[in-house]
Amino acid sequence: LPPHTAAPHIYSSSRATMAAMDVEAPACVGVPEMAAMPHVARRVNFKLFQQAEVGAAVRVGGRFSAGSDRVLTTTDGGSLEVSAMGEALTPEIAGGAFVEVVGTKAG
Repeated sequence: LPPHTAAPHIYSSSRATMAAMDVEAPACVGVPEMAAMPHVARRVNFKLFQQAEVGAAVRVGGRFSAGSDRVLTTTDGGSLEVSAMGEALTPEIAGGAFVEVVGTKAG
């Protein structure tokens, strides 16, 4: 380095101080069914969901509407009825937590 240039500072993660945190894992519903899907689900919003073919494997993010455990309000404001859920929703999910629904588009 030329004499008028300061040497760069390099920070190593081994020198960094890390704080311990308690992290709760999100609730998962329907994991065995998702694992059995023959195709990897494509991430879509409501608009892309509408364009997807019937039978397409999709994943949609959103929140379940208050008072309904089957209507998903998507991140872009659409509403989808979710069918064929074998398990009841956890209170956290039913209470408006952000979720990602994975499944196959039906008619």
